[in-house]
Amino acid sequence: MMPARRRVLRLLAGYAALGALVWLLALPLWFTAAPAWKPAVVRLAATAVLAVALARALGAARRRVADQPPSAFERATAFARDEPSVPDECRELIEEIRFGRASQGYWSRVLQPRLTALAGRLPAGPPLPEPPQSRWRQIIGRGPGLAAIRDLIARLEERG
Repeated sequence: MMPARRRVLRLLAGYAALGALVWLLALPLWFTAAPAWKPAVVRLAATAVLAVALARALGAARRRVADQPPSAFERATAFARDEPSVPDECRELIEEIRFGRASQGYWSRVLQPRLTALAGRLPAGPPLPEPPQSRWRQIIGRGPGLAAIRDLIARLEERG
């Protein structure tokens, strides 16, 4: 047999096995259902077989499209990613400040200990004060505001 014909036979055998399995599972429902519900049992079984068949067809179509090389239009619209102008360390620091503002837990467990450790490595100076925080930010569990964090970082920069 040719490979394509063998593949089609294997596919048909798989769907026949699926149909038999669904039939075996639907048979007890068919016998226990009231006559008014028997068409619903048949529709449910047919829907199950159709859903599996459509999922396989959709997967095959996606694989086929993904395997094709990009068209001239896709190549023309693709742009080369430039190297980011902001270093990774700065981007990570921005994210930490953003999380520290949004969450008091993140501020007190992560960002404030890091800033305190940084202050310990700098020349001696007064200890870092706890940044002021509005009552509202405390109630909703937010970290300090940007102005408070900016003042804290400015004090660290003055030391260094």
